[in-house]
Amino acid sequence: MSYSIENTAEDENDNPASPSANPVAAPRLSMQLIANRHRTTIHYFLVALLLANAGCLAYYLFFGYQFRFHSDSAVANLLAQEIHTTGQYFPKEWNYVYGDLWVLCMQTWTSTLYPLIPNGFFLHGAGGLIGCILTGAATWGICGVMGMTRSTRLFVLALLSAGFTPSLNEHMYGQQAYGTIYYLACMVLFFGWKTMQAHGAAAWRWGAASLLITMLVTWANPQRALIYHILPLFSGMGALVFTASAGDTSKSPSRSSCMRLFAITVAGFAIGMLMYRFTLATNSSLSSPISMNWVDAPTMAANAGLALNGLVGLLGGFPSPGKPLATSAGAIDALRMLSGIVILMVIPCALLKSLPSRYKGQSFVAAAALASIGASLFICLTSTLIVDAPAEDGVRYVVPGLMLSLLVVIAFLAHHQGTDQIKRMAAIPALGILVLSAPIASGLIDLPRHLAAGGLAQANPKTRLAHFLQAQGLQYGYSTFWHAGQTTVLSNDTVKVRQIQIVKGLPIPMRHLSSNRWYEPSAWQGPSFLLLTEEELSIVNLPEIEKFTGKPVRRLVFEGYQIIVFGHNIAENLPKWQLKITKPVQYPATASSSHAVGSYNPDSQAITADKGVSGALRFGPYITLVGGHYQATFDIQVDASVPDNFGYVDIVAKAGEKKLATHIIDRVGRQKITLPFSFDGMLEQIELRVYTSGVGKFTSYNIELANDKRN
Repeated sequence: MSYSIENTAEDENDNPASPSANPVAAPRLSMQLIANRHRTTIHYFLVALLLANAGCLAYYLFFGYQFRFHSDSAVANLLAQEIHTTGQYFPKEWNYVYGDLWVLCMQTWTSTLYPLIPNGFFLHGAGGLIGCILTGAATWGICGVMGMTRSTRLFVLALLSAGFTPSLNEHMYGQQAYGTIYYLACMVLFFGWKTMQAHGAAAWRWGAASLLITMLVTWANPQRALIYHILPLFSGMGALVFTASAGDTSKSPSRSSCMRLFAITVAGFAIGMLMYRFTLATNSSLSSPISMNWVDAPTMAANAGLALNGLVGLLGGFPSPGKPLATSAGAIDALRMLSGIVILMVIPCALLKSLPSRYKGQSFVAAAALASIGASLFICLTSTLIVDAPAEDGVRYVVPGLMLSLLVVIAFLAHHQGTDQIKRMAAIPALGILVLSAPIASGLIDLPRHLAAGGLAQANPKTRLAHFLQAQGLQYGYSTFWHAGQTTVLSNDTVKVRQIQIVKGLPIPMRHLSSNRWYEPSAWQGPSFLLLTEEELSIVNLPEIEKFTGKPVRRLVFEGYQIIVFGHNIAENLPKWQLKITKPVQYPATASSSHAVGSYNPDSQAITADKGVSGALRFGPYITLVGGHYQATFDIQVDASVPDNFGYVDIVAKAGEKKLATHIIDRVGRQKITLPFSFDGMLEQIELRVYTSGVGKFTSYNIELANDKRN
């Protein structure tokens, strides 16, 4: 008999034979009791393995992940705080990005715990733990759909909780962005399967659950829902309807039940889309779908190499260049790399051979996994999505489909006794290596080194920075994105650091995944600071900043960081920080005004382009405004003999993609042109532009931006 994972598991429908008076039955009974004890031993071993990996995962969530913790991860805490402060699940002042509304994501769980736990790293771990429990529960359910026994499901949970590599652990359980997509995909498939299997009142209950989960994933992001949830579900339904299999061991859903689920899913998607659009329309968010463009064939080939590199890196990881080969650590690295390669080779075979499986549930999940991993890989290979991204980060979009595919691999090995023995002999040890990888993936293996350095907090430079700011009595400041959010959370919210970007030497708010409230002068009354690296300090125009803010009261240096402390909140003084215009704002022509043609004349305080010179005489200032009615007044002068098309003035946003107003200049002389414009929501990169056609001499003076009377 060929070995399989399922052979080691108990059949939940088997019962021990009863003692018989027939002496011939005694040896048979003894053999069955021995087999039952063998199964029980393996069952307890799997429970112990699951508990050990779960312990490593708990260490990772509450301790080890702080070494990889970053500002993208910190958003779960920061958004939870906004939800709690405003009492709104979608805070009006919060800026979502890439079309995501974050429904049932990690901030949901951290916000429920926020009143009980300080808003620090421990809260992040507690919210992550809830996500891990949901991941385990959803995985258990989908394994049941594929007909796995209890022991096999225990092995699956032990495998997934191992995390494999630090990168995969990050995507699944640390930041948990793609772990959330994975468990929601499992829920969509599980509820869909139950809807197709049920009859009578049960069909209505499961149908309602399917409708609800489809609405929620669509509400979060319709584009993402189509790729990760709707397409896999429909593919699974197609496998049930169109693939033939002999000797079915599970009840096959009828075509009418499939059509019922199809109608429920379409209705859920339509309702979710309406909810999504309504939420965006009533929110001041900067949310917009992620931009993807086709790439040429050579870039597609390069993307394929990046994807393969990233997939191996997620599953097993490549050895670090320069490390010795002929050592125990080198041998472990080699085994982990080979295990990842073997699993990647087995996945296509398992998915394709499972489509006509005699287990209908396995066919259903295999088709869904194939659609999920196929669609996400196709987008990664053919678009700009992963261009210039690190390999393991670039393929993070494949993680949900990859995890579903691993479940199919285990079901395939368990159910298909006729599987090629070479594949089986390679795949099972590879899975064994992955399931034992938890100490490496969680960072537990590094704990002795951290303790020798004085403890986890002392060994982590990110935490040391947060503690230094606390010790200096600093409470509110500004820094670039990757230093802001993580410092806030690692300080247990005692030091609030808000994200900025440096534009032409001046700090301006970076509203990506942030609240507009943070940058209002009323958000903080007291000293504030700029936290900058040496590289960032080199591009900051400190004298120009001091013209607006005054001199700093002190400067601190800590491990490569420069902390510039001001006696007040610098949000009161710096330009381009306010979203609401309370009084007219002047943008006079100066030597630093952005222009592509012409030259600045300090006597007339204007920028002039001579006749024959065409192009952008003024552009910028790239401001962000909340929705409303506005007007811009352009003070210009045209010197020419006869009227003609001398150029135009216009107002645009989003790097010129959104046109708000325009006016063609066809008169000569000094003139002021007022352009009213309005919009809903909030817009970034608003420009007030002046273009000359070169027909005559063209001069631009002051530009004034003010509220329209309709405000």
